[in-house]
Amino acid sequence: MEDFNGFPLRVWLDSDTKQWEAMVLDVPRVYISAGGESPEKAIEELRIAWDLYLEAEESPFPKAVSAD
Repeated sequence: MEDFNGFPLRVWLDSDTKQWEAMVLDVPRVYISAGGESPEKAIEELRIAWDLYLEAEESPFPKAVSAD
């Protein structure tokens, strides 16, 4: 499973939308989720959402340092 700073993930098939959903669990004060046509696509989309969260000023995690 991809690394989400040690936070667990939940992946499930939504019975109403028939879309796969993925969510990072236990992140304080924030809800991060995404969906896709397959479990892999939902996790791929979740990775994008997670990366955007990490770039946000409110994120408690260290920002990635660019080598530029």
